[in-house]
Amino acid sequence: MIVSTLVPNETDLREIVDAVTEAFLHEHALSPSTLPEDGNADDELWTGVVTVSGAFSGAVMLSCTRRFARRAARAMFDQESSGDDDSARDVLAELTTVIGGNVKGLFSTPEEGPCHLSIPLVSIGTPEFPNAGLLAEVWSQCTADRIRVAIFKSNPDQALSIS
Repeated sequence: MIVSTLVPNETDLREIVDAVTEAFLHEHALSPSTLPEDGNADDELWTGVVTVSGAFSGAVMLSCTRRFARRAARAMFDQESSGDDDSARDVLAELTTVIGGNVKGLFSTPEEGPCHLSIPLVSIGTPEFPNAGLLAEVWSQCTADRIRVAIFKSNPDQALSIS
């Protein structure tokens, strides 16, 4: 098996995050140089994770506040009533899958082969990957909410452990 040596840079990740937030939420993800003060530091942190296997072995994680996930659900479903927690989890799973799919595309090449994406896992808090290292991350801001996208790389000969 050929293992991908490509490393997405901050510009790649920022473009993916901005394209996804613009397409789904109709707002841009601002870069750290333009971040206002965080007004939601006490809000519950939610995280979506998809694993990537094949030419690259690892995970893509999207972390956000509960408030962001609920607001995203309202924006995606275009209804005030869809901002409940179940809809918010579904939307966080969808956003994680779309961002993960775009990241997966950076690692899939004709030379190195395809990558495959898992179904998303959504949890409260930030999961840890004991047998993976942080490869890249970006922080962005959508309106008053900060979001983080992180890529973790694991050993292709070991199953990725999430705790």
